[in-house]
Parts: sequence; structure tokens; C-alpha cells
Amino acid sequence: MRFRSGFQEPWLQGHMVRFDMDAGVVDTVASYDWVPSSPREGPRHPFGAGGLLTVAQGKFVYLRSDRPEVVWRNSDRTTHQIVRWRPAPAYPDAEDWRLYEASLRAQLRPANPHIQSDEDFDEFMSSVLADLEMAPDEPLPLVSEIFADREGRIWLGDWTADAALNGVSQFSILADDGRWLGEVQIPERVRILDVAGGRALGVFRDELGVERVVLYELLSAESEDDA
Repeated sequence: MRFRSGFQEPWLQGHMVRFDMDAGVVDTVASYDWVPSSPREGPRHPFGAGGLLTVAQGKFVYLRSDRPEVVWRNSDRTTHQIVRWRPAPAYPDAEDWRLYEASLRAQLRPANPHIQSDEDFDEFMSSVLADLEMAPDEPLPLVSEIFADREGRIWLGDWTADAALNGVSQFSILADDGRWLGEVQIPERVRILDVAGGRALGVFRDELGVERVVLYELLSAESEDDA
């Protein structure tokens, strides 16, 4: 969170880069809004927006999580297509903060092995949380993650405060031509790694933090009713 205050521009730019493996040539196709700036002093909003990027069938697919807009960019720098929608805004509440704090605590504990005692870690967490302040009047981001499956479909993971730790439980699916295909429900505490051939590969994290690889078959609602 702290490095966001180290630049003057409203957004730190990311880059869409095409790398020719044979020729060893790197070509920057486009830049995009990646990370927003935050104030140097004072608390920071923990649920800020960000730029999300994936690649689908040779095209860059980008969105900014505070804008209901997905953009497909060709590798020749031209825009292939844009999809927009009109979501109802949602605002953070106490449950979002609880999930975020639990997720942050679970991530920071193994990342700081030099902090041995529970008392010292609680003090460390208090200092981290003191630098954050929820903005109840600022709409939540729309999307937590984006990825493309082997068929070129775009998976947009609904925003959730603990997505970084426990994954996303609901995805909206777009076809490669931008058509909305429907939604997919994912079991809780599963992070999806890849989707191909009607199956989803992921990592399940149990209550003790132990992870294991899981493979799910994707079924339609009609198939579930018939089963």
C-alpha cells in the first residue's frame, strides 16, 4: 500500500507487452491504469480500484475495477472491441472490513516469520490497520480478478474483500465476442488456476490454511437439477 504514494500521477501505468520468443524482441503495445495513487499522509482506503489484465487468444483484455468496461486490444495496438454494462453500486460495510482484516492477518503472519509471539504480531497488525480507513461513501470495486480460459472466454470474478486469500466464489463469463454467457458458482476458499475442457483446476484452502489441488467439472444449473 505504501508505494502508491511515491508518484505524482493519478495512476501508475502498467504496460501490455508482446514478446517475440524467436526474435527476442519486446514490443510495448499499450499502457493502462494499473495502480492509483494515494495520499502521502493519513489513512488509506483499503478497497481501492486497480487495473486488471489478461490475455485471450492473442489479445490483451483489460479492465479497471471501478469501471464497468472490458476492452480487448490487438497486438498491433488497435482496439478489437469494448463491452460495457450498468451495475448497481455497492458500498463497504462492517462485514467487508471483517473479511479484509481476517484475510490480511492470514497473509501477513507467514510473510513476517521474524515476528514470533502473538503479542508482537497483534501489535504489528494494529500498526498496519492504523494506516487504513474504510470509506463508506466510496463504491466498492466491481471485479476482484480476470482471466481467460482455453476457449477464449473471459472470467470476471465478483469483488470480495478476502479474494486475495480465499478466492472468488462467483464469476461472470463473457464469450470471446463479448456476449454475456452467464455466471459460475465456485465453492468457498477455492482459487481457480485454469479452466479447460469443461473442468476447472484450482487450489482449496481449508480452515487451518492447508492447501490442496482440486479439479471440478463445470455443470449447468439444468444438469445439477437432473443429477
